[in-house]
Amino acid sequence: MKSKITKNLFSLTFGQGFAFILNFIAILLAARFLGVENFGSFTTLLAVISIISKFIDFGLVPIVFREQSKDSNNYLILNNSISIRIILSILFLIVLNVILLILDYNNYEIILANALYANIFLSQRMANFRELLSTPFKVNLSMHYPMAFSILENLLLVILVLFTPFFDNKLTYFITIYIASCLPSFILMLYYLRKKVNFNFHFDLSAYKWLIKESIPIAGFVILMVIFQQIDILILKEVKGVYDSGIFAAATRITLPLNIIPSTIITTVFPIIVSNININKDSKNKIIVKLVYKILFVSSFIVFIFYSFKSIEFTKLLFGTEYLDSALPTVIMLLSQVILFFNFFSLDLFTANNLQKWNFIYAIILVVTNIIFAVYLIPHFGFNGAAFAKLIVSGISLIFIITILNRKSIYYSLFDSRLIIWTILISLFLMLLSFLNIFIYFVMGSIVILILTLLVPFWSNAEIKFILKTINQVKLEKFLKNNLYTIFNKNV
Repeated sequence: MKSKITKNLFSLTFGQGFAFILNFIAILLAARFLGVENFGSFTTLLAVISIISKFIDFGLVPIVFREQSKDSNNYLILNNSISIRIILSILFLIVLNVILLILDYNNYEIILANALYANIFLSQRMANFRELLSTPFKVNLSMHYPMAFSILENLLLVILVLFTPFFDNKLTYFITIYIASCLPSFILMLYYLRKKVNFNFHFDLSAYKWLIKESIPIAGFVILMVIFQQIDILILKEVKGVYDSGIFAAATRITLPLNIIPSTIITTVFPIIVSNININKDSKNKIIVKLVYKILFVSSFIVFIFYSFKSIEFTKLLFGTEYLDSALPTVIMLLSQVILFFNFFSLDLFTANNLQKWNFIYAIILVVTNIIFAVYLIPHFGFNGAAFAKLIVSGISLIFIITILNRKSIYYSLFDSRLIIWTILISLFLMLLSFLNIFIYFVMGSIVILILTLLVPFWSNAEIKFILKTINQVKLEKFLKNNLYTIFNKNV
C-alpha cells in the first residue's frame, strides 16, 4: 500500500509538472506564431469558455471524490455528476452564443468559440468531464493513467503547433489542433476506465437534488475564482482591443503555471494538518504551517526577483520582440503571485478548521474589487492597469486573510529575521548581476541563491526532518543529519 501511495504521489507531481511544461511550451510557440492580435483573440475566446466551464463544473468533483472513496465500486454519484454536466453543457452552449452576440462578436469568432467549447468535454486542460472521469483512478491510487493521458494531450499540441507557420489562417489552425490534440487521450481514458475499473457510463439523475445541494457552496467559490482569473482579459478586449488583451494574456501565461507549486505542496500536507487538528496536535501543525509558508514565499519570490531584473530580456526570449510590452505587467503579476501564494494556503487552513465560508467571502471580495479597479485603471493604463489592479486586489485580499486568521486564532507565519535578511541579500546580488548577459545572469544568479540559502539558514532542523519524512527518504535524512545539519547549525 505504501509503495502504491508513493507511486501515486510521484505520478501526480511528475505528471502535472511535465504536462504544465509541455502546455507552457505550446502556448509560447502559439503566441509567437499567431502574433499579438490573433493570440489576443484566442485568449479572449478561451477566457469566455473558461468562465462558462466553471458554471458547468458546479463544484461536483470534490463531492464525487468523497462519495467514491466510501465505495469505489459504486458509480451512482459519478454517473449522476456526468449526467448533470451534460445537461448544463447543452444549456450553457446556448448561453455562450447569446453572450457572444450581446458582446458583438463577429460570425468567425462565434464559430471558433463554439469549436473551442468542445474542449469542455474532451480536454484535461478544462478539467470538466476529464476530471470527473479521473475520479475512479484517484480512488484506486492509479493516477499514472490520467497523468499519462494529460502528457500525451499536451505533447501532441506541442508537435502540432510547430506546423502553424505553414498555414495561412493560423488562428483557425491553432484552435483546430487545440481540440484535435485532446481526442486520442480522451478515447484512451474511456478505454482504460472500462478495462481497469469496470466503469461504463449510463445517464442517471436519481440523486441530482442531493448532489446539487452538496455542491453549491463549492460551485460558488470555483466560479468566482475563474472570473477573477479571466475577467481582465475580457474587459481589456472590450475597452482597449485584442492587442492589449494579447499582451496581458502573455503576462498571465507566465504566472499561471506557477500555481502548480502551491497545489502540489498543499495536496501533500493538507491531510496531515487535518489529522493533527482532529487529535489536537497543534504544535506539529505549527511546524508544517511555518514550513509551507516559507516554501511558498521562497519559490514565488525567487521567480519574481529573477524575472524582474531581466524582464525585457526574458520576455523577448520567451515570446519574441512583438511581446516586449508584456514585460512590465509580467513583473507586476509575479509580485501579486507572491501575495496570492500566501492566500492560497491560508484558504486551506480555513477549510481544515471548518471555516470554509470565509473562502467564499474571500472570493467575492477578490472578484468585486478586481472588477472595480480593472474598470477604473484599464481605460487609463491598458494592460499595465489590469496588472496593477491584480496587485492592488491581492494586497486587499491579504489584509482580509490576515484579519480572519487573527480573529479565529489560526496560527500563520509571515517572516522571520533570517528570511528577511535572505530576501534583501538575494535582491541586492541579483541586481548587481543584472548587468551581465541573460544566460550568465541565470547561471550566476542560481549559484548565488543556492549559496545564500546555505549561508542564511532559515529552515529549522524540525522543518527539514518533516520534508524528508514526507517524501519517505530515510537514507537521505540520515546523510543530511550527519552533514548539512552541521553546516546549518554553525550558521545559526
